[in-house]
Amino acid sequence: MKRVTIFKDRVDKYYEGEKSLSVFIDSSFNNTYPDLVSIKTNNMGWHELHSELLAKEVDKFYSYESSGMIAKSDINFDSTNLDSLTSDFYRANFDTIYTGNIRSDIFQNDIQKISFITGVYIRFGELKDFNYSIKTYNSGGKAKLFAKLLEELGSTNVQYKFVKNIPINHIVNFTPSDELKKYFEKYAYLTEPN
Repeated sequence: MKRVTIFKDRVDKYYEGEKSLSVFIDSSFNNTYPDLVSIKTNNMGWHELHSELLAKEVDKFYSYESSGMIAKSDINFDSTNLDSLTSDFYRANFDTIYTGNIRSDIFQNDIQKISFITGVYIRFGELKDFNYSIKTYNSGGKAKLFAKLLEELGSTNVQYKFVKNIPINHIVNFTPSDELKKYFEKYAYLTEPN
């Protein structure tokens, strides 16, 4: 759930079952960001929202650091003398991948925290047998932020769990405050099958 900036104009990627959420986000922002478009990315129903303007706004909420490199084009390593590679070769053939971690100082008030947690819960949360949880993968920093914000907003029984798997699971179990529960219920329609 970290933000990866390989695609400079990608706002987010959605799976087939998240179409209601994607349409809601698209309709919420398309007047403010006229370059916002939804693009189907494969035959499995996945699609992405793209907008250079909105992506720049979202990027402001993250701090970025280099996390590797990706080839710009097809490189035939079989015929490349790896001992002769210079920094010019890397600059010409690879792009740096920057991975973003959400900044914890972006929330100015409780309504911003509630809005964020509600969005996180709608996208990554579940309710089973009266037990609430948020599950993310390969994103421990975000899961710990969720736990911190849930406690600040009056949720109880907040527990962070790390499950060593591939991908790594980060689970936050909790009992939401009555106020948060109302928001979860209000926007639950966004998780319904299309």
